[in-house]
Amino acid sequence: VIANCMIVNNYAAYGGGLADCKGTVINCVVAENYANQNGFAMANCGTVINCTLVNSWYSTDKGLVSACNGTFGNCIFYTQGIYGHQSNPQLLYCCWPGATGETNINANPQMYNMWSGDYRLLPQSPCINAGKPDYFGEPDEQDVYGNPRIFEDRMDIGAAEYNGQPM
Repeated sequence: VIANCMIVNNYAAYGGGLADCKGTVINCVVAENYANQNGFAMANCGTVINCTLVNSWYSTDKGLVSACNGTFGNCIFYTQGIYGHQSNPQLLYCCWPGATGETNINANPQMYNMWSGDYRLLPQSPCINAGKPDYFGEPDEQDVYGNPRIFEDRMDIGAAEYNGQPM
């Protein structure tokens, strides 16, 4: 299990942020990573829950995730393309511009300033209270910033839980 991590500013030939992580990744931000090919954020991954995958780059393969056939639940994607080489992940209660699927949200996730490393949700974000309705997390679970994972009655989508505090 990889939990509550900021996986940021990495470079690799394969899987810029995470490669061959066949376990579970929870409440992580995977951002500003680069790969020459095959998954500029993740490659060959397992289950990914409540993660924010944004602002990563590639050289040859146009996929944020590559060779990933697991489940992504309650995740935010914001980059050039979601999946590339040999990927067919199940995406449930996720948000990205151009989203398809009955439970996903086709919208900008509305983060404070993801270009400067602030991945918290704005008050108008469509990701607030939009996570999977029957997923309540673990007791005392925290988001990537150390805040309680559920602020109101339903988990948010992404690694950061909106807590109602003004910025």
